Amino acid sequence: MRWEAGQLARLAALQRYSLAFLGDAGLSSGGRRLGKRLEAAEKVLGGPVGAFGVPGDTVAALACRLAHGGLPQARVYCLQIGTNDVYMGDRAATITSQIRELAGWLRAAAPDAHVVLLSLFYLHEQQTKRQAVNESLRSFAAKAGDPRLHYSGAGELLPRELFPETACTPSRRLGSGFWSSCCL
Repeated sequence: MRWEAGQLARLAALQRYSLAFLGDAGLSSGGRRLGKRLEAAEKVLGGPVGAFGVPGDTVAALACRLAHGGLPQARVYCLQIGTNDVYMGDRAATITSQIRELAGWLRAAAPDAHVVLLSLFYLHEQQTKRQAVNESLRSFAAKAGDPRLHYSGAGELLPRELFPETACTPSRRLGSGFWSSCCL
């Protein structure tokens, strides 16, 4: 994971993105552009879309990576993180607090950018905690009074059949291109 995070930091510095997905395995593509299905989005947005997710990342690990040179320049950041924290047993309130702090840091680091907090995916046997995190993030974005901070429940719309029983991200055959397409 350390090598991948370093590689993403180098890629993040290479260009400015219209949209950058930040998070864990659900958004990992090694920083590569997300494929042909997003060409239309790139045309509309006026620039490339990049995925900067690291498998196994937690909120704290992502915050550390971004603060130490891993933050790509972008007009919009989509932040989808917290799933691994749920599986490691962290409390919903702790996860939400860390995501809120990370969103605040992103807003300060890139004051002209929009930050979209994406809902957590379907989580087998962790639905109550996932729903608590999602509801708390939805409420936080709505009450923040910041026109550049948003919440998207797109992850809540994906059918549970897409999630293997042992995984917390959509089936590998779908990949990050499918998930990011849903977000757009």
